[in-house]
Amino acid sequence: MTQIDVTEKRINQYLEAVRSQLGGISREEADTIIADLREHIDTNLQAYGDRPSLQAVETVLAEMDPPESFYPDTDGDTGVVPKVSRLAVVGGILLPFGIIMVILLLVPVSSTTISSIGGAPSPGRPEITWWQWLMRFTILPLGIISPFASTGFGLAAISQIRASKGKLVGKPLALIVAAFYPLLIVDALLVGLLFQAFSIIPDSYPALKEILSVMSIALVAVIDILILWLAWRKIR
Repeated sequence: MTQIDVTEKRINQYLEAVRSQLGGISREEADTIIADLREHIDTNLQAYGDRPSLQAVETVLAEMDPPESFYPDTDGDTGVVPKVSRLAVVGGILLPFGIIMVILLLVPVSSTTISSIGGAPSPGRPEITWWQWLMRFTILPLGIISPFASTGFGLAAISQIRASKGKLVGKPLALIVAAFYPLLIVDALLVGLLFQAFSIIPDSYPALKEILSVMSIALVAVIDILILWLAWRKIR
């Protein structure tokens, strides 16, 4: 038996021991947990080279939870008592700040000031109001990090929920948080490309342009739904 066979056998022993503790959940959920564990093991073994030794495998497995800890937690007759992933909640809280920031930045600021002579309005340097200062020090920083932080929290929440053995819920929220800004960027690119293509249509066909514009928006919506559906099937 080669070294690869020995290490593979040891990993399979651990995974089978974990699977034997997952009798309280569906086969699909058990397969997902086993797949996530295998991916975690393989990722950690990369630090030991292309052909990790049995000792390296034992070291990685020792850092993981024992198989018996994967037995689903129950609370009397109520079954598994899951909790909402905090990462998904934090990502959901951060998500709207990016939109709020854009809306506030689009609010026009008057550049008219009151002259000290006669009180007549005259153009001058715009004064910054209290709510603009508040935005600069609160909403603006949160809005800048919102697309990156919410996406990161969403992805981390999905991984956390899948590896929680049913202890955490919130996959729909985590998926929306993770996919919102990436989909927004994809939508903007698609709409920009479609409208650029429509620009070659002569102005003498306004009705055709309107129809194609509506159809392009509908197409983008269908693509978004399809992407979310495929992503949901992947993480279920």
